[in-house]
Amino acid sequence: MSVWLADGVALLHGAVVLYVGGGLVLLLLGLWRKWSLARHFTFRYSHLALVLFINVFEWADQPCPLTTIEKELRAQDAYPGGFIARHVHDAIHVELPPRALAWPTLGLLGAVVALYVLAPPVAAKTVCDETLSRGPPALTVPPLARGAWVLVLASLPPALYWLADKAAHASVQPWDHRRAGFRHVFLFFLAAGVLCALQWKKAGLGLGSAERWQRHALKIAFVWALPPLAVALVYANLSEKPFQHHEWDMWLIQSLAQELIFTGFIFGCLGVLFGEPSQDPRGAFAPAMWLTAVIFALWHLVNWGVVSDGYVAFQLLYTFLGGWWTLNLRRWTGSLWPGVANHIVVNYLATVV
Repeated sequence: MSVWLADGVALLHGAVVLYVGGGLVLLLLGLWRKWSLARHFTFRYSHLALVLFINVFEWADQPCPLTTIEKELRAQDAYPGGFIARHVHDAIHVELPPRALAWPTLGLLGAVVALYVLAPPVAAKTVCDETLSRGPPALTVPPLARGAWVLVLASLPPALYWLADKAAHASVQPWDHRRAGFRHVFLFFLAAGVLCALQWKKAGLGLGSAERWQRHALKIAFVWALPPLAVALVYANLSEKPFQHHEWDMWLIQSLAQELIFTGFIFGCLGVLFGEPSQDPRGAFAPAMWLTAVIFALWHLVNWGVVSDGYVAFQLLYTFLGGWWTLNLRRWTGSLWPGVANHIVVNYLATVV
């Protein structure tokens, strides 16, 4: 079973590589021949996003998560694999010196961005600028009541985290820390998902507005790229790296749970209380933005006693700045999924660099 899954991952990986390389050829040929596909936003932006994704991992000098997953799956089966393992796997996994593809992929990214600017995709029908720049008005709520609601929202994540921990350890043997840890993370994710499902539109569970994606496409790509690169260039050189070698559920499920509860539920609630942040630059400093970032940073106080006091202080700083920075992805698109992808990549890199 695991070898079939590994072959599936290898095929997906091969499709990504083919899409990146073949997509550039198709783009150049399509612009020359004036094909409509060459101006299609979904094709152009998905290709740009994948090239950006590959650049992040090349400059971090770390394997793609698909490579890691495939290796783990193949390690579970004594059978080495057949045609797919020999041909698809070997074709995309070539032994090269560290960062050998960093500069070529950066050149590819520069070419794709230049084409995006010089021959942009055809814009979809957009709503008026005033509608895009202004969100719905805030509720008329007394300041004291707003403050009380902010305190309730700030206390919700640690309360759910504590309850999930208690439930996880009560349902397994005391010595089975790995299973208890997995159940803890999964229960926290489940609680966050239920909260978002109760207000799925405000939580940003959809893909957001196509008009917003197109309006802010290059800014979204730039903002998305910075946190993973910061992990690769800064965190990788720290003397204390407490998240190194964490299990997959920590960088995958835990990251998803945090985005659901902070970028989804809490940001959505604060948007109702204070008004949705606007699309113009002033919206970056709206109350819903910085309050969500503060609550996200303070939640990391749960690490007090787990890591050193100095690292906790450092973590409070970078989680506030990183949280505020990536919340712009939610503000621009109306969707939490760009932030989910970013958080997963950042935490994955923190476990392997």
